[in-house]
This record gives sequence, C-alpha cells and structure tokens, in this order.
Amino acid sequence: MTHLDTMRVSGRPLQGYYHQSYVLRLPANSALGCIGLDHVKVRSPRKGIAEFDRHVLTSEDNLLELLAQHGVPRIPTVLGSREMSVLTYVRGHTLRLTRQRRPNRSVPREHVRQILELVRSLNTVPLQDISALIDPVVRQSWPKDGDSAGFLRGLIQFTATRVRDAHHADYGALYAALGVDPHVLDRLAEESDTLTPRPFSLLHGDLHDENLVVDTDSRLWTIDWELATPGDPVYELATHLHLMRYPKAQEAEIVERWRTAVEDASPGASAGLDEDLPRYLRYKRVQSVYTDLVRQGMALESAPPPARPGRTAHAAEVVHDALRRARPGPLPVPAPTTIASLYEQWLLGGELGSVRPAG
Repeated sequence: MTHLDTMRVSGRPLQGYYHQSYVLRLPANSALGCIGLDHVKVRSPRKGIAEFDRHVLTSEDNLLELLAQHGVPRIPTVLGSREMSVLTYVRGHTLRLTRQRRPNRSVPREHVRQILELVRSLNTVPLQDISALIDPVVRQSWPKDGDSAGFLRGLIQFTATRVRDAHHADYGALYAALGVDPHVLDRLAEESDTLTPRPFSLLHGDLHDENLVVDTDSRLWTIDWELATPGDPVYELATHLHLMRYPKAQEAEIVERWRTAVEDASPGASAGLDEDLPRYLRYKRVQSVYTDLVRQGMALESAPPPARPGRTAHAAEVVHDALRRARPGPLPVPAPTTIASLYEQWLLGGELGSVRPAG
C-alpha cells in the first residue's frame, strides 16, 4: 500500500470494540485512485482490551483473502496488511438502519436471501484451509471435526474462565447481588455432552445487522470477520438469532431456510437442529449476562463524572435486558432502577445486598 501517509481521515473513527477503524480519502493521484477507489478503511487492533470472545484465527486479512479465493460473495478486499489492515470501503448503511425504518423491524426478503447465500457459501469452504489459519496454541486443544459437544464445551469454558472468573474479583459482588447463579455455566457444560455430532464449517461468529452493510444497489456486504472460527454450524445460527432479534414469525422462517441452506451445502450440518439450537441459545443468553455486566461496568468506570448518571441508566437497561432474555432459568430479573442503584453503590465501593426480581 502506497501513499498511506497522504490519506485524509473522512469522519470520526468507526465503532468497534476490538479494533479502531477509520475511513480514509485517497489522494487523486494514488495507485488505487486510478482504479476507481476513492476511499479505503484502515483498521488497527486496540491495545489492552479485555477479551470477551475467543479469537481463534491468526489473521483476519488472511481469512478474507482465502474467502475471496473460494468465491464467498460481498466481502471486503484486502489492499494491504502490515501494522494495520487496509480494506476496501463499502459505501452504504448498516442493515440495522434499514430495519429501524420498518414498522416490525423485520429484515427485507432480498436481504434474508443474501444472508442465506453467505451461510451456504461458508459451508462450502474446505475445512482444512480454514484449519491452517487457526492459532497454533489454540489448535492444540481444538475439537475434531464433528465434535459438537467439544465445541460447545470450549465456548462455555472460555466464558467461565476468561469472563466470569477473570473478572470475579471486581464484579463478583455484582454477580451475586443480581442473582446470577454461579453454577449456570457448569450445568450448561454438562448438558453439552448430548449434542448431536455435525460436520464443522466456517462460522462468521458475529453475524448481526451492524456487521451487514447495504450498498447503494441493495447488496449486502459482510464485514468484521475477527471472530470467525471453524465450528458447529448450529452455533452460527444461534448467535445470529440471538443478536438479530427477528420478529417471531420471521425467526421461524429463518430457522427453516437456514436448515435448507446448510444441508444443501454440507449434508448432516442440520442434524439435531431442533434439539440443539435451544441449547446454544441458552449459552448465548447466559454469556451475554456476564459480558454485558462487565462491559457496562468498565464503561462506567472510565466515564467522566458528569456523564455517569446517563451512562448508569444505559448500563442498567442493557443488563436488565440481558437478564430478562436469559429467562426462563435460574437468573432473576431486578428492575433497571435497582440495577442502576447497584452500579452506583459498586462504583463507590459500598456493600451490595441481594435484590428481588422485578415483578
């Protein structure tokens, strides 16, 4: 990549937890400008960030180049990769904005079709090519192809050790005060032994409407592949449903069309779907309780005092929603005002008592 130092930042940094990204305007005489590119996206990892998700592959750029070789549609093109990634910039808006304009927040049928087209294509990428990109340390304990139970246990173990336990010293009092059952992840791990074996495929790992960009021709582009991993395709569906929050009727349609798409590309990929999808969804909901509770606490700690009242109210709503979605189960749901009060006490280092569920 040349002339990077002459590019100009266009707008503010793009939102992202693990990366800092900028859209840069290319100079008119750049080599890329001569082939019709006037903007690029530049990404660099953010340092010192607490990890709430497993990063399995060594390089997102190498993955994107591999996906391009296998014809995966509408993904960013890697233009340069050294200290930072330089990618093509997709002009458009997120699918979330499209949904916000619709009365029932459903996803347009044409965009559903393109999501399923992506899913089908990911199930055709040779697993051995993806496995070659797994971090060597991670590869030592990675489950074998088809070991769905081992895959889910690995997810649960990561959340238990790297989120729940790693932050227990700072957030354990909040866990207890909010009624978070300390053994819920252990029970989910025990239940994982009965999962149906399924052939693994490449998973995006974070397939939601903020990572899907609608261009000016209504084509859907998939960005932010940093959490991609080989694994159980039912986990991809569970993550997608959990993050997308489809209307109930459309969710049922998505499940059936997803079943057809993956089965067509990889026979056996939907085996046991009806039994195992609820198990993955339970894990995603419990994972969100721990992740949101800690992330919101970190955001509160770093917020300037004048901004804390509004930030505390937001944190309480986020955590309340995570707790509510984790039901039915062992997680009580206190009111948002109660959660806000607990965060305020926690910030002051005060003693936290237990709370009653809302309603």
